[in-house]
Formats: sequence, structure tokens, C-alpha cells
Amino acid sequence: MPGTGIPDGIKLDMDGNVYAGCGHGINVWSPRGIPLGKIFIQTGTSTFSLGRNGRMFILKENKLWAAQN
Repeated sequence: MPGTGIPDGIKLDMDGNVYAGCGHGINVWSPRGIPLGKIFIQTGTSTFSLGRNGRMFILKENKLWAAQN
């Protein structure tokens, strides 16, 4: 995904997909490096955590979001 910024906060899920905070959100790649998508966060973020049952917790300064897959 061109123009995504410098990856930070890199995580792997149980399927081997790679998640990284990049620029204005979180990019997702397959284990083979194929871009799967992007979770857009208006102000950007690099701090997030993968929880149980497909949950993701995303942090930005004084905000916390929970997303469900």
C-alpha cells in the first residue's frame, strides 16, 4: 500500500496476518505479504492490541476504540 507511512506497532493474528499502524490507520497484510485492507483512523494510530475472538483495541491519546472482526 503506497503512501502508508512507516509501519509501527506491528502485530500478528492467529492466522499469520500482519497488522501495522501506518500513517492514518492500521494496514493488514496476509502471511504472504498481500495487502488485505486498511482500518482508517482519522487522526492515525500506532498503538493497538489484538484481543480474543477477533477483537482489536485501538488507542490514540485520550481515546480507546474496540473493533470486532
